[in-house]
Amino acid sequence: MVLPELQTDDPVQRGVRGRAVYEYKYVPVEREGWIFAGFQGYREVIDREAADGWRFVSWMPLDVTSGAMTKIDLIFEREI
Repeated sequence: MVLPELQTDDPVQRGVRGRAVYEYKYVPVEREGWIFAGFQGYREVIDREAADGWRFVSWMPLDVTSGAMTKIDLIFEREI
């Protein structure tokens, strides 16, 4: 059985109760150098993904070594 709201090409109407449906993308970024060097290049990643239609929504630590984050995921979404 196909629900009526799933028969439309309008992405806003495809979601549950008319909500938009999103896909997510996770881009890992590693810390460069020593602990105080921080994460370099994350702004370029965000700008590049935004140019491709992705919206930055959050970040999440992936790896912590000796109490310091060494790798993070940048999380992006876009409406499908």
